[in-house]
Amino acid sequence: MTFSDGLQAFIAEEVTRESIDTLLEKAEAVRYGSADVTYSGNAFLVTFVADTAVLRHHHVADWPEVRVPLAEFIQRLRAWAE
Repeated sequence: MTFSDGLQAFIAEEVTRESIDTLLEKAEAVRYGSADVTYSGNAFLVTFVADTAVLRHHHVADWPEVRVPLAEFIQRLRAWAE
């Protein structure tokens, strides 16, 4: 699975008006120097590490870990929010 496919699945299953601000806040915090941060949602666990968002599905055992460049993650979530 490409990171783009994984990110699209994440956005479709996890991102809501309620979660978008928290996700962007955590991603931006890591981007600007905070230590590793996690977000646990209904379907996904996201670990923000340095310049990467690591997506893991809570409920699908064979869903591969997806590593998304942090800048791409932030850009796609901002586009979703508009």
